[in-house]
Amino acid sequence: VQLVGRPIDATRTSARGGLGSFGARQLSLTHDHRFSRRWGVSAHVGYAGAAGDFPFYDTANTPSVPEDDSLVRRTNNSYDRVVGHLRIEGRGDRWRWTLRQFVSDRRRGIAGPATAQSERASLRTTQARTISHVKHLGLGGPGGAARGVLGLTFQRSLLEDPRGELGVGTGGQGNLG
Repeated sequence: VQLVGRPIDATRTSARGGLGSFGARQLSLTHDHRFSRRWGVSAHVGYAGAAGDFPFYDTANTPSVPEDDSLVRRTNNSYDRVVGHLRIEGRGDRWRWTLRQFVSDRRRGIAGPATAQSERASLRTTQARTISHVKHLGLGGPGGAARGVLGLTFQRSLLEDPRGELGVGTGGQGNLG
């Protein structure tokens, strides 16, 4: 699958926002700028989040004892995510190239099972991804082309469980890749 963004063919700015149930919210801003026929830049920043505190029916893990059943709210189910994307594209007579930089940071609570919801466990993931693409048209005759793609990704994840709500022991775990 090759995802290709809309060509940067004009200068334009757009903003979007929204609200939803259970504390859902989002906001984004995009600006495209075509500097000349040969190159342009697109920048995007966005935020999304939610409380995720929906009500659900809890049987207290005793389905045959209806006396302890109740309607409760989901806890520690929120998330916040910030993203950024910068794209620079250019073209020559027979060349096309793009350079893309994606950055994201997401922190989310880990709610745990319905009968033992957590209050503080969380996972934070930060990612930076660079992708470059070069294409030469007309190579080897009409309709011919050569292309190359190079990508690099950095990701850091940090699981925090200060109260030991998810397993045995307290503390956290980090991964870097």
